[in-house]
Amino acid sequence: MKRKEPGDGDHEKEMPLMNTAENRLGTEKINTLLLKTGIPLMLSLLINSLYNFVDSVFVSRVAEDALTALSLSSPVQILVSALGLGNAVGLNAVISKAMGEKDRDKVHKTASAAIFLAVCAWILISVTCVIGIGWYFDWQSKGNEAIAAYGRDYLSICMLFSLGQMGQWVFDRFVIASGKSHLFLFTLSAASITNLILDPIFIFSLGLGTKGAAIATVIGQFMGMLAGILINRRWNREITFSFTLRPDWKSVRDILKVGIPSTLVQVLTSFVSVIMNSILLAFSSTAVAVFGVCSRMMGLCTVGVHGIDNGLIPIVAFNYGAKKPDRIRAAVKWAM
Repeated sequence: MKRKEPGDGDHEKEMPLMNTAENRLGTEKINTLLLKTGIPLMLSLLINSLYNFVDSVFVSRVAEDALTALSLSSPVQILVSALGLGNAVGLNAVISKAMGEKDRDKVHKTASAAIFLAVCAWILISVTCVIGIGWYFDWQSKGNEAIAAYGRDYLSICMLFSLGQMGQWVFDRFVIASGKSHLFLFTLSAASITNLILDPIFIFSLGLGTKGAAIATVIGQFMGMLAGILINRRWNREITFSFTLRPDWKSVRDILKVGIPSTLVQVLTSFVSVIMNSILLAFSSTAVAVFGVCSRMMGLCTVGVHGIDNGLIPIVAFNYGAKKPDRIRAAVKWAM
């Protein structure tokens, strides 16, 4: 059934039916479904962890101070990711529930509200960068101008051009919410492969150092976002979306209500990392650099549990909306 563009009238009746999503999230055997949603997410998280690790490997060849600067940047990057993660988790739960309820209008409003929140998050990150990034590195570098300069070059670019990252979080979650987690791999691969190719070019061939690593990162993120838009438009028509400056505020509240706790967990993680960096820098900058590398390696160890965790959300939310409590209990049991 063909869908009219938003504002054309009779919006709800013209949206496509969501039989594909219902067949998968509402009827498929739970243990199989959980693996189908969880394993692609595990692989994507693994790729993402390697993606951060590759940045460290290349930058370590520039100078030890450059690697230390990346380690000092990590807590702020966690904060940036926290805004995208909160929006993504809230979106995932709310939109999957609406699909279970077969409320096509709510699906559209939630998707559009999530895009609006992603843009708001990017504006907040950019303002924070302009106001506080210089002060942060002056404090954390303990007077080491080389570390501070490397850090400002890297983090200012990552924050000012974080729209790609915020957008990628949203469009990735659209395919996860509709039970098509395998498509998530294409968006993440577009981002990580782009970054892997461009890192040595910008860092070494063009001699841009940490600034080059940041440029490669944000280009990769924008590639991931563009891939997400194309994939959702082409293969995920159960979820329709549009950009608006006047979102459905109830949908915004619903997303934030679910997503803010996840954001707070990330904020606490960032705070702990800042304290650890401050303590280690009293010993040496090498200690900070090593801690940053270890943190990235530890991320590789948690991809399994986080893959299952994120794969569980759309299954529970969909079946909650579809009023199928037995499937919810089975999903939680198999996830455990």
